[in-house]
Amino acid sequence: MFRAAVFGYVGHMWKLYAFWAVVPTLVIVDSPQFSDLAARYAPAELTGTGLTAMNALGFAVSVISIVILQSLIVTVGVAAVWLLLPGPILGLVAMRPLLFRRREPKPDPDGRAPRD
Repeated sequence: MFRAAVFGYVGHMWKLYAFWAVVPTLVIVDSPQFSDLAARYAPAELTGTGLTAMNALGFAVSVISIVILQSLIVTVGVAAVWLLLPGPILGLVAMRPLLFRRREPKPDPDGRAPRD
């Protein structure tokens, strides 16, 4: 009864612990790559603003997706999780041109050699 009240889960605890160990790893695994892309392609004077906006929008999209998914799971069932699949696929397709775009080094604000 305690598990159901605290964790909302009544199955085996080892499954819950495994879930807690794996899911955060999957969520944060792409964060450095997105931050690097934003820092590379944003104008030097707007890099911090761009990273802040990107993180805020990403958090907002995550919260909205979770809220909508919770209500869909109640009405549609677990199959509603598959509705999240187009998001990452469309994101990868949209970012594909960045793989082939040649990047120009940004000048150092102190006037030293360009940085990569």
